[in-house]
This record gives sequence, C-alpha cells and structure tokens, in this order.
Amino acid sequence: MSRGKEIVAIALALIGWITAVVACVLPMWKVLAVTKAGTGRAQIWEGLWMVCVVQSTGQIQCTAYNSMRALPSDLQAARDMIVIAIITALLPLTLSFMGAKCTDCVKDKALKANVMIISGVLFTIVGCLVLLSTSWTRNTTIQDSQHSDVGASFNVGFVAAVLLMTAGLLQCCTGPPRKRR
Repeated sequence: MSRGKEIVAIALALIGWITAVVACVLPMWKVLAVTKAGTGRAQIWEGLWMVCVVQSTGQIQCTAYNSMRALPSDLQAARDMIVIAIITALLPLTLSFMGAKCTDCVKDKALKANVMIISGVLFTIVGCLVLLSTSWTRNTTIQDSQHSDVGASFNVGFVAAVLLMTAGLLQCCTGPPRKRR
C-alpha cells in the first residue's frame, strides 16, 4: 500500500511541477477588454513574461516586457515566487525519486522514509509558494476589477498548487517503517 502511495505522490508532484511551469509561461494572468474605434473589440493579456493583444479577428500579437519596470508590481512578485517555486521543486523531485521504495539509490529503509518525508515537506512548501503567488495576484486583480479580470493562468496555478501540496502530504504520510515488538 505504501509503495502505491509513493508512486501516486511522485506522479502528482511531477504533474504539479509541469502545471506550475505552464502557469508561469501562459500570458493570461490579467485580461483587459478594450474597445478600439474602427477595429472593434480587443483583449489585452498580461502575463509574467509578455503582454499580448488579441484582436476580435483572432489575431494575437505578443511582445516581451522590455524591463522589469514595465511589469506591474503584483506580477513582478508573482513571477519571482513562481520561478523560485519551480526551481526549488527540482530538489524534492530528485529526493522523491531517490527515496522511493522502488529504487535502490538509498539502501537503509529508515533513511529512505526520512528522505521521502523531507521531499514531502518541500513539496508542500513549494505548493504553498505557488498558491501564494497566484492568490496574491488574483486578489490584486479582483480589487482592481474595473480595469481587468483574472485570466486562465490562475486556474492552472491553483491546480498546480493543489497537486504539489497533495503530493507533499501523501509523501509525508508514507512515514518511517514501524519497529516490530
């Protein structure tokens, strides 16, 4: 039972990490609908790395931010936090592969369990960091709702946070082997 739980936790963590990368890359953190005279309706998507203009014809034109000053402060903070979370998640991913019961990287069972628990704690922290970055930006966007709406990247970020935290909690529950009396 514990081996299956570990495999599920590692799979959830890997999917959560990939989902966090997708949330980071997507340009739809803030969506602003504008009406241009003569051209019709358009949307402006603000992302962590670029801003895109989507015309009513379906044409999308994206440009990268020229400097950090061009990026709104809430998106600057979200970009920093989510990048730190993505990079930090590589450590527990490595640890979880090393400490899994189906691998031979670590021979001692008690040490394997401790490696999995440390990996689980780190995944939970990474998930909280992703959740914090998306929640903070979402809150700022909702407070400024007269100008913009939340984009699809928030949903992807929330899914990533839930997957990472669930994986972390599952890994923490595998626990060290019990001593027999």
